[in-house]
Amino acid sequence: SRKTRVYVFREFVLQKYYYGSKCLKAGDVVLDVAGGKGDLSWLLRNFDGIDSIVADPRRTTKNYIEKSVQYLRTHPNEAHQRAVPGLPTYQPLAGLIHQLDEVEKFVSPRHLRILVDNDLVTAVKSFKEAATNDGHGGD
Repeated sequence: SRKTRVYVFREFVLQKYYYGSKCLKAGDVVLDVAGGKGDLSWLLRNFDGIDSIVADPRRTTKNYIEKSVQYLRTHPNEAHQRAVPGLPTYQPLAGLIHQLDEVEKFVSPRHLRILVDNDLVTAVKSFKEAATNDGHGGD
């Protein structure tokens, strides 16, 4: 469903690139292309400590997810009920909320208001190739 897909995708990213293969290491940054409201980057940053940058021409809105966290924190019984998978009231955030018990201030992910299209990808590839040919390795 639309409500749970960001949590499913977050779990996929963590399983595939963080826990399993260790492709993501301390100091790495995830580029959240077409990141929309920035929910994935917010979750990665605040729950998992993974720096993530939203690349999307639209403005991000962190208010919704932070308001949900605040609500669940101040209504622990509601959070407990919403944390049960399979129930119509299921909200994945409720099952994760305990991980934020010690967090007082949330970190908003950085945001690049940019449209990632074929022209941009081609320009980045050209830059990397030119840097590699100049002996700089494209970094």
